[in-house]
Amino acid sequence: MYKLEYLLVAQRDMVEIVRYISGKLQKTDAADCLVMELVNVAERVITFPYALPAYQPIRLLKREY
Repeated sequence: MYKLEYLLVAQRDMVEIVRYISGKLQKTDAADCLVMELVNVAERVITFPYALPAYQPIRLLKREY
């Protein structure tokens, strides 16, 4: 089985988005739904890693990592 690792910047972005939705917008239900959807999608990627297409940028990247 594969292991999914979140980049620190991705974790921070997700926390910031959820805080914004629940705090500024006062939509805690929507924030909870978003968290659940993120977790569900992540679990599907672990189970079926080749089910989704690979990321393809719209334009060329300055640096390829």
